[in-house]
Amino acid sequence: SGTPSTSVLASMRRACEAFDLLSARDLAALAEEIFRCVEADPRTASQLMEIVAGVGVLAEAGVTPSAMAMRALHGMATAPSAVEDGLAEEVSMFAPWLSAPDIVRLLTDVVNNSDVPLERQFEVLAQLRTTTATDREDSDGDAALLRNAFQQAEALTVL
Repeated sequence: SGTPSTSVLASMRRACEAFDLLSARDLAALAEEIFRCVEADPRTASQLMEIVAGVGVLAEAGVTPSAMAMRALHGMATAPSAVEDGLAEEVSMFAPWLSAPDIVRLLTDVVNNSDVPLERQFEVLAQLRTTTATDREDSDGDAALLRNAFQQAEALTVL
């Protein structure tokens, strides 16, 4: 394993002023600290995602651009005080970074959360659908997984 380079850590600190390098004693604690920054201010996620992209040691710890985008969108979509203005733009900005499993997880969390207003559920669903390629050609079956997830989410929001 190891640790990220000093320049990666310095870049993360610049992107998230609340980043507490001293609390990141090991890789697991560092991952928690990165996710804490994303959850505290989802708008810093895009900068942090660019910084961590391709850093293998962080990916091994679960800190991937997809995981960060999912946490940022989850926080924006499910927060009781979520601001409706700009949510569509945020979803379309983060959606390309999401892996198929993270898209499914986000859809599930938003649609199954009775505290999320129905309008917001529809907005997240619509934006994810329009910004996510469900016709991907891959060996993992992501396209079928996404089509199924979108169909189920639509059915649940209509009920």
